[in-house]
Amino acid sequence: MQGFEQKKRLILDRVDLVEVVSEQVTLRRSGRRLVGLCPFHSEKTPSFTVTPEMGLFKCFGCGKGGDLFSFVQFRENVDFMDSLRMLADRAGVDLGAAATGANGKSGTGRADIAKVNDWAVRFFRANLIDLPCGEAARAYVAGRDISGEMSEQFEIGAAVEGMPP
Repeated sequence: MQGFEQKKRLILDRVDLVEVVSEQVTLRRSGRRLVGLCPFHSEKTPSFTVTPEMGLFKCFGCGKGGDLFSFVQFRENVDFMDSLRMLADRAGVDLGAAATGANGKSGTGRADIAKVNDWAVRFFRANLIDLPCGEAARAYVAGRDISGEMSEQFEIGAAVEGMPP
């Protein structure tokens, strides 16, 4: 566990919270803190603060707060391990074994999920367009006045009974 904590500390030393937040929020100095409009909800008066010496942020409007990893989690809508990987890439830190979870697996990242989604689109589109088992689905789509171009644009597919595994 010590190696994991060392990697986290190294990332925090190399990546500046203010720099990361400033990519999305215009910050201005107000005493020791920096303030701006919260990127997580709509507001007209700044309630989002960053305290650089502590490496923390807090929005007094929506209540979100935390450190660099939390900010990336909220901004990118990812879990802690994905934020760790993203920031490690930015900091040039090789996570190695530190990127594995408690079960020894590295987990599923956004790229893995995107690959699975792309495969699923191709699979279900092929069911609709190419396979004999998709004949009823093709008739249904045609009966709904959905053109071939529209079907392709919206990547309409079919999960049909008797599909090949």
